[in-house]
Amino acid sequence: MKLKVVGGKPLKGYVDISVCKNAILPLFVSCLVLDGGSVSFFISSIEDIKSLVFVMKYIGVIINIDNNNVTVSVDYNNISINNDLLLDMLEVQKLRMSIYLLGPLLALFNGSVKMLLPGGDQIGERPINFHIDILKSMGASIEIENGFIIGKASILKPIEYIFPKVSTGATYHALITAVFVNGKSIFHNCAIEPEVIFIYNTLKTFGVDIRKYGTTFVVYGNGKGIKNNKNYFINIIPDRIEAFTYLCLGLITNGDITIKCDDIGYLCGKGISLLSKIGAMITFQDSFVNIKRSKDIGNISFVESEEFPGFPTDCGPLLVTLLGLGKGTSVFKENIFHRFQYIKELDKLGIDVKENNNYEVTIDGIKEYVSNNSIVKSTDIRGGMSLLMAALSIKGTTIIDDIYHISRGYDDYINKLIKLGANLSIID
Repeated sequence: MKLKVVGGKPLKGYVDISVCKNAILPLFVSCLVLDGGSVSFFISSIEDIKSLVFVMKYIGVIINIDNNNVTVSVDYNNISINNDLLLDMLEVQKLRMSIYLLGPLLALFNGSVKMLLPGGDQIGERPINFHIDILKSMGASIEIENGFIIGKASILKPIEYIFPKVSTGATYHALITAVFVNGKSIFHNCAIEPEVIFIYNTLKTFGVDIRKYGTTFVVYGNGKGIKNNKNYFINIIPDRIEAFTYLCLGLITNGDITIKCDDIGYLCGKGISLLSKIGAMITFQDSFVNIKRSKDIGNISFVESEEFPGFPTDCGPLLVTLLGLGKGTSVFKENIFHRFQYIKELDKLGIDVKENNNYEVTIDGIKEYVSNNSIVKSTDIRGGMSLLMAALSIKGTTIIDDIYHISRGYDDYINKLIKLGANLSIID
């Protein structure tokens, strides 16, 4: 599917930031720790959520969706696994976070789980070695054969584990799996992103004995999950990457956008600071944030992605694109993932970004560029949105192919942008 973008118009208006995709997905998996009762929460309409819902329904989890209100019910007696589980559907392969299911399912059913290797964004090396290492340390046998990951376990044991490198996904996986292990598991050098803290607090709400000491988490598992009949309602945190995206859109189109996002100072502090430095005038009133230009977009001599509370890797493509309109030269270093596939697409729009050694790019800003029916291709969620940001700021028409990637991470983004004044139309 393609998107036709006629750009060059300032975007103005209000956006209500959606609940966070990167909190919703591990929340679904966290529901597996409950045997009985139900969990209700609001979701956004993005493709990755639909994929995970499909997989969880397949294994027997009851999920009811009414508009964007979801209720999840888990009864271990009703989950249809006969010791050997095969997850070979396309939804597993499309979704990176499907790997989070492996540990809990191995722990619950003491059999074997064979699943397609997880997919998600193709943004360079995104190894699952920490996930595998944790499960092996707990006593599981893990093999990779012909595009499948095969796990076997009779019983998982508690461990003390130090992450060699901070990993948000592996932190989720470790904490949720440890609930099913009988004993005390300790994990050091964990991610402390807002989404991880959200899952930590959610597990505590469910009755899990879990504690946090800086970047160390301790889980006292009971070997069988939490048996109760309580009904929970969980408030999900806002999507900080979506919030930063709409702030960037206000700046790059020389617009005037107000977003509603609770706790934005905590969620987006580093990003907001950078936008202020390059020409944004940002005002706050309660949960509302307004952005407009105070001057022409400037440059940043050097900025790099870091674990929270540093600048998020997911925001890198957005910032690089924004700096493409800045005055002067900027350097951005990516420390988390090699996610520069979008750069060659930006080049088609005349944006001067060059990849250097050591995961760095140099951006030579230009004040204005024009698109004459340029055709670019989205390769991943954030790279795709960076192309859309550029196209909206450019005078002329741009065609973006494979916009499916953007819909995997952004809730109702086309309608939200049209309400801000964007000229967009779908091309089949």
